[in-house]
Amino acid sequence: MSSPLKFITKLIDSVRTLRNPDNGCPWHLKQTLATIAPFTKAEAYELGDAIESNNPQEIKEELADLLFHVTLYAQHAEEKGWFSFDDIAKEADEKIQRRHPWVFGDKSIEYSPEQWQAIKQQENKSKSDDKSSILSGLPKNMPALLTSHEIHKRVCAVGFKWKDISGVLDKVHEEIDELKEAIESGDRKHMEEELGDVLFTAAILGYYSDINPENALASSNSKFKKRFAYVEGRMKQHNFSLIPENFQKMSPFWQEAKDIEKAEKEKA
Repeated sequence: MSSPLKFITKLIDSVRTLRNPDNGCPWHLKQTLATIAPFTKAEAYELGDAIESNNPQEIKEELADLLFHVTLYAQHAEEKGWFSFDDIAKEADEKIQRRHPWVFGDKSIEYSPEQWQAIKQQENKSKSDDKSSILSGLPKNMPALLTSHEIHKRVCAVGFKWKDISGVLDKVHEEIDELKEAIESGDRKHMEEELGDVLFTAAILGYYSDINPENALASSNSKFKKRFAYVEGRMKQHNFSLIPENFQKMSPFWQEAKDIEKAEKEKA
């Protein structure tokens, strides 16, 4: 097996060529860190899809795309005199060692989720202008559901939590009742606030059941899409149009999709 450094160096050189003002790619020469960022987010989602499909070739390709983006960011930064690819690798290695003292440091330290969170908290405090809050440094662009999950992880680390999951479930029911009252009032601002509280509390359930709420919701989205695709197919077979007036015709097909799904699970 050849040294990985050979291809890392080649990748860095290729990216430098892309950004060469004399003979580089016109599109890449127009780009900035800000304009590349949305593409990076898309690549991260594509990697998630590849991992979910458990396809090694697709996973490799998507990881390659992300590595290309990291190398591209490093080139932009190097042009600005900020840092290099090597600096990024150094930062990653130092962070790994700093966040795992039970592996690389004092072996008397035992791993625990609270210990891990405390180390991350200390890092966030040192980076943030507002060092007074343990919630400082949360990424602004992180999906709201994940942000809710991360908020609770942090406050739990300092003991601000329910004793068990039953308390969270009670709170979910309480928030749903408040949402019902808001809906009955017809006050849209109040409805939005209470719906937000329901979603926030539901996300907290993920912490107590060790389930990532973003992954759980993504799974439900996929399940719904699969079921509705079945409904669409069955409607087409019967020459029924997908219009609100045909809702009653759709309902039996929706139940069929659920029954098939259940049978497949039992068979598995």
